[in-house]
Amino acid sequence: MVKYSCNPENARTRAISNALDEWEAGTRETYSIPWKGTTKAFPLITMALENLVLNHRNHRIRAQIEGGSDGLQEALEQPDGDEAQEYIAIIIFEESDNFEDLSADLDRIGQSFPGVVTRAGVIVNGNRRAVALHELGQKWMKVALLPPGVSSNDMDDLEWDLQLLRELREDYTFTNQLIAINERLEIRGESPEAIGLRMGWARSDKEADLKKGAEQVARAIRVLSTIRTVQDLSKHKSHTLPLPYFDDKQQSLEELDGQLLSLQSDGVDLATIESVRNLRLVGMLAGLTKLQLRKIKADFSDEYLEPRLADEDAEPVREALAEISISSPGTIPGLSSAKKHGTAGNGTPKLLIHLAKSVGFEFAEEPDRDVSLPPDVRDKLTEVLVDAVEIAAVQTNKANRLRAPIESLRKARRAVQSARKQLVKVQSETRFKTGDMDYQLNKLEKETGTLHGILASGN
Repeated sequence: MVKYSCNPENARTRAISNALDEWEAGTRETYSIPWKGTTKAFPLITMALENLVLNHRNHRIRAQIEGGSDGLQEALEQPDGDEAQEYIAIIIFEESDNFEDLSADLDRIGQSFPGVVTRAGVIVNGNRRAVALHELGQKWMKVALLPPGVSSNDMDDLEWDLQLLRELREDYTFTNQLIAINERLEIRGESPEAIGLRMGWARSDKEADLKKGAEQVARAIRVLSTIRTVQDLSKHKSHTLPLPYFDDKQQSLEELDGQLLSLQSDGVDLATIESVRNLRLVGMLAGLTKLQLRKIKADFSDEYLEPRLADEDAEPVREALAEISISSPGTIPGLSSAKKHGTAGNGTPKLLIHLAKSVGFEFAEEPDRDVSLPPDVRDKLTEVLVDAVEIAAVQTNKANRLRAPIESLRKARRAVQSARKQLVKVQSETRFKTGDMDYQLNKLEKETGTLHGILASGN
């Protein structure tokens, strides 16, 4: 079990003051880091880990902090308390992709780079190293000491320079990067051009490059808005879909944003654009791959999904949608026009709302299964979506279009062969419903008869 704790602030500041006195009387070694637009040397001292505070405002873990348990949120009312520090240490340990490698390096060669701390001992850079050293049983950590009066904005700027731009160690996760960008735009009031330049999305301060960087920032804000929308839809009681859920969906979300912008520039009506967005979000929540999601276009619902939902085997999905009765989360900007699959009073499809809640339950401490889609219905929904995507892929590919009916029959033949094998295994069981099997066989024979007729007529 990962643990971490620190001394009260007065003890920490006293220890740091003593260490600074020793530094001034000793070698006066320094360490240079980016600082307010330049590079500045700061005192390099060695501090006991018990006098260093894991930083809960660290953007590397901001998304995980936001989605943490009620116990974590209560503990963070005193962020340097033992309970909060232990929570933060656990998050750092669990969310770091290379924590074991970092620990091994620290154990083998020691610290290659110092941390950076405030005069109150708050770690601006080096939180992972502090936890790793603590887990190794080490007591001390080398740190560069910032000057008095460092503001939260100063800390954010330094963290951004040292961590977000990859000058040190491990990349931020996708959602933590989005949060950092949004904070600089909305809270700090920085321009999209300035953020794009700092992010490296603008290669220079030339107008054309700044414009490209600003467009990247705008896309990041739109994607974060989409994520927040899905989170709002997933809310139920005290839980919601956590931000880290979206970390491996970056490409799908960015491609969705690009598709919506393309539809808008082509003059496609808002209802169609929102329908595409809704369906791609449904597909994402249902577990479709990014390649499958790309097949969901403006005609997907009418041409491919609706016919597949009308099939008899999709009845569990239709029944679940008919039985869903949940309160609307209020008007969700950008998700207000849906003409099918039922709506929740504000136009948002019930399917999207309920699927978001159902996926969100997987992360709840006490899932409420009464309003969750049953696993078999979720699985059937994914199957229906995948089938519709496969049909769309065949139909929209000119080279494959002529083979589409043949391929469909080939799959049907394989399904019948599978049914034959399954029948042999269960037909002697008393609970097996022979009448249902006869009914399905008659339906199949009717369909094959219709196909023979069409083929014979040449129409």
